[in-house]
Parts: sequence; structure tokens; C-alpha cells
Amino acid sequence: MATTETNFIAYCYENGIGTVAEPNIAFYWYSKSALAHDPQGEFYDQGKAVTLVDVHAAIYWYRKALINNHSSAERRLNNLFQADGAI
Repeated sequence: MATTETNFIAYCYENGIGTVAEPNIAFYWYSKSALAHDPQGEFYDQGKAVTLVDVHAAIYWYRKALINNHSSAERRLNNLFQADGAI
């Protein structure tokens, strides 16, 4: 499955489009996209779920998204470093 399709499925589950919003299922599909080296998947993979659980994993995925030129990854990464007690 193409990363565009996996991102769309994830987006639908994240936002409850055509289904009930299911963050865990959205995370699964964003993770599949990230593993295919899609910057959008890498960005959302950690941004929506992992940040709350594992800041170091979030940093890893934001850096991967940044390397792949995701436009918001740098800002999100900086926000993590500036957050109170995040690192």
C-alpha cells in the first residue's frame, strides 16, 4: 500500500472521518507509513501518540521527519526541547 493511502487511512481514524475517531488505530497506520520512510508518517507517528508516552522516541521520529524535509518537524522538535522538563 502506498504511503499516501496509509496516511489517508490514519488521518480518517485520527479525525473520525467515516468512522469513530480511534487514536490507536491512527497511530498504527501512521507507523506503517513512517516505516516506509514517508516524512508525513514519521511526523505524525510520534507527534500524535508517542510524545505523550516516550519523549525520546518522539525526538527520534521528529528528527527522521526533519531529515526528510517535513515542514513542521523542526518546529515540533524545538517545542519538545523547550517544554518544561521534557528532556
